[in-house]
Amino acid sequence: MKKVLLVLFSLFWIHGVFASENWSGNINLGMGLPFYDVTFKAKNSTASADIDGKGNGVNFAFSDQLIHKPSGFLFEVGLNIGGQKIKDFYQGDDEWGFDFSGYLGLGYAFKHDEKGTISFAALLGYDWMRVSKDVSYLYSGYNYNMELESNSFAFFIGANLTGVAKISKRVGLFASFLFAVPVAGWETMKVSYRGISYSESYDLKSGGYYI
Repeated sequence: MKKVLLVLFSLFWIHGVFASENWSGNINLGMGLPFYDVTFKAKNSTASADIDGKGNGVNFAFSDQLIHKPSGFLFEVGLNIGGQKIKDFYQGDDEWGFDFSGYLGLGYAFKHDEKGTISFAALLGYDWMRVSKDVSYLYSGYNYNMELESNSFAFFIGANLTGVAKISKRVGLFASFLFAVPVAGWETMKVSYRGISYSESYDLKSGGYYI
């Protein structure tokens, strides 16, 4: 959490440095409703099958937009922190996990004046998700209480469309829509029992999306 606060402080500082007659900007704070569908393929033959990760969630969303007034050139950075639900995590049960994502974008502000902003940005970003669950496995009449843990990380490319409507000089309302596709990444599945653990690794499979 300290690292997240440090990143946010740095972004506010950068925003202040660029504030001048030729630059304007928006600091956007809100809630996000993400959806995702990604697949990871087994690295070795011991893994039983590919892993399909899909679900939805809710997060705290922060973005900072810097706009060059004469040209409309846009620089955008965003961070999202919250929870994601993965469907069929274990034996058909859904499970919630921690999610942290961010992106950098370059684009163009079609409209940027005292009434508001409409912008489009191409972006490069990442998504990290961690899910853990205590499970019970019955074998030979004995229950084994274990911890199942999943850690996934993916890079994505995409685009973000944002609109800001100014209520006053310093206050407004905003909405944005992001669509991205994962291009590289990995996932690790680990099972732990009484200090003994076993893990399998997976690589990102082509296809999928983040919304």
